Amino acid sequence: MSDRRFLARDPVYGITEFFIPSEDGKSFTIEYKQDEDRVAALIDRNKADFNEVTNVDRWGDGKLVARIPGEIYTDWHGKGYLKDRAKLKALLNDPDNRWMRVWPGRL
Repeated sequence: MSDRRFLARDPVYGITEFFIPSEDGKSFTIEYKQDEDRVAALIDRNKADFNEVTNVDRWGDGKLVARIPGEIYTDWHGKGYLKDRAKLKALLNDPDNRWMRVWPGRL
């Protein structure tokens, strides 16, 4: 049985943070949960933006290509994926993560 404790809540992004100690008390996990309605709204916005891209829209530096939910962003940040350009590209090019994309094509 875990002794999960509330740490903080970000009302802007709808993310709640929890502290979860290990059974032996020697380590812990920080868990982040984002409100499902915020994630659903982000997915809907991503789909709408993706579907509005035309063949004349230009690709270039600074182009928004994806919106990542806070919970996943935090996980990827913790794993170092955000600093590993090749890994981040691979994750965003993965068909399973297409719902995060707002721009078609490969990165």
